[in-house]
Amino acid sequence: MPSGIRVDGDHDLLVRMVEHLLDNAAKFTDGRRPVQLDVDALEAGCRLTVMDHGCGVEQDDPDVVAPFVRGRIAEDRALPGVGLGLAVVDSIARLHGATFSLTSDDAGTRAVVTW
Repeated sequence: MPSGIRVDGDHDLLVRMVEHLLDNAAKFTDGRRPVQLDVDALEAGCRLTVMDHGCGVEQDDPDVVAPFVRGRIAEDRALPGVGLGLAVVDSIARLHGATFSLTSDDAGTRAVVTW
């Protein structure tokens, strides 16, 4: 982690949040391109970004951050999971005073937690 960046909180929950983000990114990346994890200092906090280079989330998919909701691509490909990973990430982020966002484009999906 870059020097000077500190997040106060429950270590185990924060580790679980990062694990869910990386696991989700790895499921949707074809394996030939890396999953990126970046931590950036902001003026009043920090930002954790996980970027995959996979298929992305469809614009008309339901809210995949809601519990037990899986995107169409996950369902079509019969990928493992019950639709809790991103909901857990969102909950842990909120418990630590952060926000969670998920965006997709042709380059892949970007998951961002901002404090």
